[in-house]
Formats: sequence, structure tokens, C-alpha cells
Amino acid sequence: MKAAAQTLLVIGADLKYLVGGLSLDGKQWISCKSGFFLPVRVLSRLFRRLYLKMLSDPFKHDTLLFFGDFKSIENESQFTQWLNAFSNIKWVVYANRPFSGQRNKPTEQSP
Repeated sequence: MKAAAQTLLVIGADLKYLVGGLSLDGKQWISCKSGFFLPVRVLSRLFRRLYLKMLSDPFKHDTLLFFGDFKSIENESQFTQWLNAFSNIKWVVYANRPFSGQRNKPTEQSP
């Protein structure tokens, strides 16, 4: 979850990638150009890098624990090989198209 949150914060703060959302003054909506809030390919690559780093850092500090079938990657060379296999493939992030208008509009209540 931390990798996902950090990915959204980093990419969302970069005006080069932000393609939809509220204007800086919060008064108007800026439409998505590509149909998504943020570019999926960019999200995927940054998320992959951050997620693998968040696995690698505890390993370097001997705080990552291995159980069951994963005991086989406890040593550094096996872990590095296992991690590298995931860094060389394309990751797919789940991204929904933005809503087309306000959903669940509140209804007026009588006093």
C-alpha cells in the first residue's frame, strides 16, 4: 500500500503526467486527455521500482523474513536473482477510467 500511495503522490504532483483533476485553485475540473487520471504505463513503472525497493531495503537490513517455499531465496544471490526476474517484466497496474460526471448525487432533504 505504501508503494501504491507513494506512486500516486509522485506522479500526481508532476504536471507533466497529471492529465486530469482539480485546478490548483480548486475551482474547476481539468478533463483527462487520455481517459485516465494519470498515465498507466508511468504508474506501472514507478510502482514496480518502488515496490521492489521496498522489498530490497529490508533484505539489506536483515529484517525481511522468509517462510515456506521462500526459504530458498534467503541468501543474497538467490534473492537478487529472484528480484531481478520481477524487474525485467512489465507490470500491470489496475486503473479505472474516471467517472463521467458526479455519481451518487445527494438528494435534497426537506426540513
